Amino acid sequence: MKKAGLPVPDRQLPTALAKTEQTADAPQTPNAITADEQEQRVSAANQQSALVQASERAIEPTASAVPEVARRDIHLERKAPTIEPPTIAVGEMKLDHSASQGRVKATFRVSNTGPRSSPVKGWCVVALKSDPADADTWMGLPDDALVDGKIDPKKGNNFRISRFIDMDMETTVGTRSDSFTTATVYVFDDAGAILLEKDFPIALSLAPSGSETAVGGEAAELTIAVDRFKIQYDTSTNILRAMFQVSNTGSRSSPVTGRCVVVLKNEQISPETWLALPDGAMMSGKPYPAKGKLFKISRFKNMTIEASTENDPSVFDNAVVYVFGMDGGMLLEKAYPVRLNR
Repeated sequence: MKKAGLPVPDRQLPTALAKTEQTADAPQTPNAITADEQEQRVSAANQQSALVQASERAIEPTASAVPEVARRDIHLERKAPTIEPPTIAVGEMKLDHSASQGRVKATFRVSNTGPRSSPVKGWCVVALKSDPADADTWMGLPDDALVDGKIDPKKGNNFRISRFIDMDMETTVGTRSDSFTTATVYVFDDAGAILLEKDFPIALSLAPSGSETAVGGEAAELTIAVDRFKIQYDTSTNILRAMFQVSNTGSRSSPVTGRCVVVLKNEQISPETWLALPDGAMMSGKPYPAKGKLFKISRFKNMTIEASTENDPSVFDNAVVYVFGMDGGMLLEKAYPVRLNR
């Protein structure tokens, strides 16, 4: 029409084609999205968020859906461990009776027959009985351990042992000695609970016995001798061992009873550092008869007494043998020169 000289009217393209042409003519931007696509994406995101929230509400329990658990206090009881009482044994008892002094001394051994890993502590009391059913007639050893028929464990002899201990206790019996027929040893633990009760038949006389002759007023008529003395030191065990013979050189019609202690001395050092055999047979630098080695002889007896030491025994140059009667009176003292090597 233009070639024909006719005017050409303006033609409007359809909207869709116009947009297409404009888009084609416009420069291309990377990752550009249309408004419709943007709207679709926002709608999809909103739907997904709504689904997640609905799912969480479905999972979360409501207050009414949670069952109530009844609350109660729970107490757990711990069962106390079973503690076995210590196993204690009492050996044979020896009673030494001095009728002239009205005294009775009981000697016996208390042993721990259980495990030795823990020491056993406690108390010992001896009751002399004429009528086992009438406690008011009993008499206790040591003194004051039994009052008005009741035993007071804490008035007894205290002990602490891993293996054993030799117990000595005494009391005054006066003229009642011939009425007692039973001696009962009571062993209590450290809290006063009884661990052991053991009876021994006895027969005490008002007349002086042969053993009393060795310690009472008749002692002057008896003569005691000590000889064949020697002493050894075992360096591997730190044990000192004294050996000698005790003899009755007087009348042999009655046996002689007493105790022996050996003391190693050096007059140049303090008596507090002297050493006694057996262990514990010296107090304040003096021999302690009650802890001496017991003997009873008509003719003689070979004695062996031991003690342990951690100190150097070579400092001692003198050994003295002491022989005591059962009342503690000294019957003999005899010294021997010694030389001990460490």
